[in-house]
Amino acid sequence: MSQRGTMLCLGLVVTTESPTTCLPVFDIKNPGWVSRQATNIPDAKTEDECKATCVAAPACVSYQIELKPDGWSFLCYLQYIEQNLNKDQLSRNDAITEYVLVRRCETTTENPEKGFKNIYFAFFHSVFRY
Repeated sequence: MSQRGTMLCLGLVVTTESPTTCLPVFDIKNPGWVSRQATNIPDAKTEDECKATCVAAPACVSYQIELKPDGWSFLCYLQYIEQNLNKDQLSRNDAITEYVLVRRCETTTENPEKGFKNIYFAFFHSVFRY
């Protein structure tokens, strides 16, 4: 007995770049001590906004959070002068915490062009007989 058949297979495989999560790194280098001449940022209403404002400003080297006695309100300051972070330039202040920028991210994805890395088309056609 003889059988004939045709097998057709069409496939599409798409692999995408997974975005790399690159978060800026801040560090509290001198607890209880803060740099002087930082700029008040009154528009920052949360600590996250203060941090984001620093990350977005290329010249920012640190941000400071001053928590008010009521425990809810705070002030945000940005430091733009790197020399002010030197230990001999710091002032004692337990009410303000300074977060020094250790690493800034320049890009957030490995491939900015819509995330596509590879597209493969596969087409198979075979004829078989028994």
